[in-house]
Amino acid sequence: MCLDSIESRHMKKSPSASQTHGNWRQFNAPPSFWTAARALNYPSFRWTRYTGCVRTLTLLAFAGCVTACTKPEPPTLRPERVELVAISPSMLDLNLELSATNPNGFDLNVEGVTATVTMNANQKIGTATSTTPISMPKKSSTKITVPLKFQTAALGPIIAAGLQNKSVPYQVQGEADIGSSKLRLKVPFTIQGTLSATDLRRTAVQSVPDALKPLLDGLPKLPLDVH
Repeated sequence: MCLDSIESRHMKKSPSASQTHGNWRQFNAPPSFWTAARALNYPSFRWTRYTGCVRTLTLLAFAGCVTACTKPEPPTLRPERVELVAISPSMLDLNLELSATNPNGFDLNVEGVTATVTMNANQKIGTATSTTPISMPKKSSTKITVPLKFQTAALGPIIAAGLQNKSVPYQVQGEADIGSSKLRLKVPFTIQGTLSATDLRRTAVQSVPDALKPLLDGLPKLPLDVH
């Protein structure tokens, strides 16, 4: 039985009583009955519940948008060291070690790294590119190693300095291409340091063919026993 038929049986013979839902004191039913009935079925109460639901859904949608629509933050790269892997008169092989931080809530990838090496303050050795993909997990910092191979004819003086027990200062400057489906950008980096004479001699001797190593016996300060 609907609420309107219940009201019609209990309300007084007043023309305005059936038009005023809020004035339940004009009906013969106990106040407690109409209080409960209005809470469940009266239009004003149904509208209150409806608008409350709308507010709740709006707040939830706004909170979801704040999370999903947050602008991505740029990752950072902090160079830590350069490892000399091999050197010869025409080739330089380096490992560039970086600390990569991804502050976002999604994974990123280092898709490529391009770097230029300068030694002895102003001697440009060359530019190399590594396309080895490297993962940067979300909300974390990762140690990454980027292999760089330089083909150049400018390494003779560098090797000679190492054979003469001299260290060589260097600078590596470049940028990393980092991206995902949500973010793509280039992150620059610069690192300076010194290649020690010990490392230069060791790697230079390793690059010499075994048949030619006896010819190095007469060179001073050259530790031929280092392999």
